[in-house]
Amino acid sequence: AGDRAEADAVRAALPSHTVLDLVGATSVGAAHGVLDAAQAFVTHDAGLLHVAGATRVPLVALFGPTDPRVVAPRRPGVHVCWRPARATPCHDERTGRLTPCAAHCCMARLEVDEVLAALLARLPTA
Repeated sequence: AGDRAEADAVRAALPSHTVLDLVGATSVGAAHGVLDAAQAFVTHDAGLLHVAGATRVPLVALFGPTDPRVVAPRRPGVHVCWRPARATPCHDERTGRLTPCAAHCCMARLEVDEVLAALLARLPTA
């Protein structure tokens, strides 16, 4: 439920018939079941990335301040999008500390076209 504002922004940008909004409405187990049934999943480095990593769903993982070489799921069907900036990674995986960054430059370097191409390459062909 803490991601409501971000989810609302994403949902507003998509055709309403393509969105299943379950933000704050599922348990981890239920989320695992939904993800396992999905055609593909795109997410940033957050809890659901790691839940999806335990499924067979094709996964496009967006990384910025954290290092995917350390925390990304390691299985077939996972594609990592990461365009590190000079100071990236700025997240300390041992302590959990994140160096303050007002610009979010490492996330801003990701290109929509790259993410879309990675997603389309992982969708099943009919």
